[in-house]
Amino acid sequence: MKLYRTKDHGLSHQIADWRNKFKRTSYVGKERSLNGKMPRKLLGTPEDPWKGSAKAGKVILKHYFTVYKQLLLNPQSHDYTWDAKQIWISEDINDRWLEYLHSFNWLRDLSAAIDQKAALVRAQNLVVGWIEAHDEWHKLSWRADITGRRIVNWLAYAHLVLDTDDLFFRGNILRLLGRQTRHLVRSAKNFPEGVDKILAIVGLVQAGLFLPNDEGWLEKGISFLEAELPKEILKDGGIISRNPAEHHCLLRDLLMLRNGFSLQSKEIPKILDEAISRMVSFMLCLTHADGKLALFNGAYEEDILPTLKMAGENFKMMKDAEETGFRRLECDKTILIMDVSPPAPLNLSAKSHAGTLSFELSRGQSRMIVNCGSAAYLPNLQGIFDCHNEDQEMVKDEQEDRDIYWMCRATAAHSTAIISNRNSSEIRDDGLIGHSPDFVKSTKTFKQDIYNITGHHDGYRRAFSLDHIRSISVTRDGTEIRGKDRFKSIKLQVKNPPDFDIRFHLHPSVKAELNKEGTEVILTLESGEKWEFTSGGAALKLSDSLYLGAVENFQATQQIILTGYIDKKLREVEWEFRLVKE
Repeated sequence: MKLYRTKDHGLSHQIADWRNKFKRTSYVGKERSLNGKMPRKLLGTPEDPWKGSAKAGKVILKHYFTVYKQLLLNPQSHDYTWDAKQIWISEDINDRWLEYLHSFNWLRDLSAAIDQKAALVRAQNLVVGWIEAHDEWHKLSWRADITGRRIVNWLAYAHLVLDTDDLFFRGNILRLLGRQTRHLVRSAKNFPEGVDKILAIVGLVQAGLFLPNDEGWLEKGISFLEAELPKEILKDGGIISRNPAEHHCLLRDLLMLRNGFSLQSKEIPKILDEAISRMVSFMLCLTHADGKLALFNGAYEEDILPTLKMAGENFKMMKDAEETGFRRLECDKTILIMDVSPPAPLNLSAKSHAGTLSFELSRGQSRMIVNCGSAAYLPNLQGIFDCHNEDQEMVKDEQEDRDIYWMCRATAAHSTAIISNRNSSEIRDDGLIGHSPDFVKSTKTFKQDIYNITGHHDGYRRAFSLDHIRSISVTRDGTEIRGKDRFKSIKLQVKNPPDFDIRFHLHPSVKAELNKEGTEVILTLESGEKWEFTSGGAALKLSDSLYLGAVENFQATQQIILTGYIDKKLREVEWEFRLVKE
């Protein structure tokens, strides 16, 4: 498709153009199966309790888009801006950004913009552009989970989408809300698996709560919710994809839905309350003392405190999430969280990381050992831009962006052991996880004032006839963390012994210095505490690393690496972090 640049006309001109097009080729006639009685008004609007970013809203008003502080710029425009039509037909946008755009999640930021008159015009221009390009079914834009999110956002931000005196415009937006809801009802049997299925159902239920209808949308949505929530929310409160960021987003949608029942004076389904309770307890288990998520399987350092406030109850933290596959130790001011599971099943593994037996370590408000994070929202066909950089200088090219996205999912980007630079779980060319550990087990014990987590996986058995066994112990006062990584040979290989790296990625706030002898590393935390790292059974070095956990920008950091060869039937490497100065 050839791309073009056009200037945004005034809203009145666009609506007039759209009205003429509608008369010529009505989208209502194109999918008669979605026809039905048009909602003539809203019964109310769901309240979005999470505020958007005024800065991000300002960016949208300047005809760009931003998510996680990454800018999406138009390579076909001399000033990189998007007009309200072109954004919906461009072939230069990757699927992760398309999902975000078509969900209309950006309305939250536009609603926070200081200039609300301009925000209203921009929002309605973009809605008109979307309808012109996507009034009929499209594989991605009408995907059930995206449609569900779009319905919720159009309802929640009706003050932007529907605030006009043009009755024709309002009527067709309401008609399209009805059509999208019917689409969810008709496609229920084909809802995607995992979190996406629940997002679709949430959209249906919200439509049932806030759109007048006689088609039983609310009852059908509640029945779907009751059937699917127990399947998607595990007993320990985790989700099957094992992605804490997805978990957090889903929890917020469920909290917003619960609030919608209250606003409409409807009884809150018991299964919804129970799911929220378990999910909050799980999320606390995956959170450091700074109130932000640990970086497993695509998560960022997201602040969960506003979500906890919205939950409105004193939930107990889950000490372990065995079913989802995480273990936690909390010893005084020291917190250790460990991934003790294979990645998500194949069909839900598009964002999964190859980080089995990786761990994160924090001390009070200071993070020490981390995983590298995620590059899920890099606009990899436009380059990476710092949205605070007024010159919009391109700092990465297409291939580098793609490489960084894949790198963040690799075993080497996690604080764990890797053999011959090979991932413990295969990341296929299509982005899904292929061969992964068939056997993963873990135990957690407490004996003589020592807490211990031991994990074991066979992800390297097929390639090297080796298993990785990791044991980490923490003293009750949290001042000593001792670890042992063992490589157990299932079949002794004498020739060409494989090499290994055991990586400990440091948070950017940690200052690291290798002593002159090269035998220990002194770590200085942001709090001022000093820790000593020592090891035995491998060569020790300090190397560069990259951190993407804070989402604002790429941060250079360092990593400790222990290296060697697995030339015996059982190779053991011991290491220790010890507090030397508070």
